[in-house]
Amino acid sequence: MVGHLRQGADDFGLTGLPRLPSPGPTTRIRSSATERAHRGPDLLDPRPQKVVRSGQTEADEETTDASREMQPLPRVALAACTRGCPGPRLREWLFWHLSKGVCLMLLRWEGPMDKEQRAALSGPLARGEVILLTQAFKGQASGSFQRVMTRQIKFVHQALEVAQQHGCHFLLHLDDDELLFPKEPGQTIPELLRRHIGTTKRCIHFENLEAVFSFEVDSSRPFSRPSTRFRTQHHVLYCNGKSAANLTAPGQVFASGVHHFCRHDRSFVEACESYGLHDEGAGCTHSDCCIQEWEAVVLHFDSPSLTEWHAKFRTRAAASLNALDKEEMLLFPFKQESIDALRKASSKRAAQEQQRVYRHWRCLPGRGEPQEVFDDRLCGQHVEAEFASMLLEARALQALERTRSECEAVNSNTRNE
Repeated sequence: MVGHLRQGADDFGLTGLPRLPSPGPTTRIRSSATERAHRGPDLLDPRPQKVVRSGQTEADEETTDASREMQPLPRVALAACTRGCPGPRLREWLFWHLSKGVCLMLLRWEGPMDKEQRAALSGPLARGEVILLTQAFKGQASGSFQRVMTRQIKFVHQALEVAQQHGCHFLLHLDDDELLFPKEPGQTIPELLRRHIGTTKRCIHFENLEAVFSFEVDSSRPFSRPSTRFRTQHHVLYCNGKSAANLTAPGQVFASGVHHFCRHDRSFVEACESYGLHDEGAGCTHSDCCIQEWEAVVLHFDSPSLTEWHAKFRTRAAASLNALDKEEMLLFPFKQESIDALRKASSKRAAQEQQRVYRHWRCLPGRGEPQEVFDDRLCGQHVEAEFASMLLEARALQALERTRSECEAVNSNTRNE
């Protein structure tokens, strides 16, 4: 069921999506285990985990879980930094998360905004579903990997306060090329997170899968192409997942890097052994703070077209990179090769090399075995079908609202006569 659809389907201008049934059986989609760096002990077990508080038995917690199911659905906000997100991607991204029940999108918009982007944002902005917390910069913001992540962390700290002021219970931190995908068909994000209300876990963590695409120079459907496959291992961008902050947990919650949340504010201080897993390099993975939510995954659609790859990595190539940036590129050679290709002087040979790099790392058929391991239960057809289902319901609700308005107008005219 569509969770939050005051907006109409026409508001986002989505086109080309077929009205398909969900492919395959309607059982829960379970992805293969993803290779993970910096995992804490509580994140290793792929089974759904109970959240049992100190002094409670599992029977007590089952009663608590049942009572949580009777509670109203939580309010979920989403925070994202965006830099020139193209109109087609912005429309699909907004439609997905608002349709999945996110009630508030908190955006830091970097750079200018074109006509198509303004059109995609106009309806949600007018209804208060989107808040732009930071407008365009004066001058050029650095595109280096570390500077971008630093801005993200600082923005998330701001977004945590704004979400709490708006009465939200959870804050998701995602990028504008990521979808949070519940594995239960039709499930909304508030339904997914409801079981975590009032628990002590501040960080609800999701694994990430990496989209690999059919080659396109430009794409009008970056998220909803049925041919897309999802890497479960040997990621080329990141492999640490993303998280939602639980604002109902007792005490404070802070961003812990860009992948986690924590009870301690440790993102911009030197690591200290006394904090243990709270101070992990990739973010807090301490069992006091973090729990893995296996009923959803973050689908990462980085550079869904050659044009978008050019735009992203041209900015990176123009930046001054420090030692930490270079360490990042050693871990993920795709980033190094992309920057090297885009720093070469413009020529036919340079253009061919750029396309070769993009095709090799981001496009089907992929890099071949053993580097490529694709999820065998989740693919682009499932994402497309979920989009189509939500779009169908949005159009039905839109038609119902139109009919209701027409009836009210007729009744009003009749009374006036």
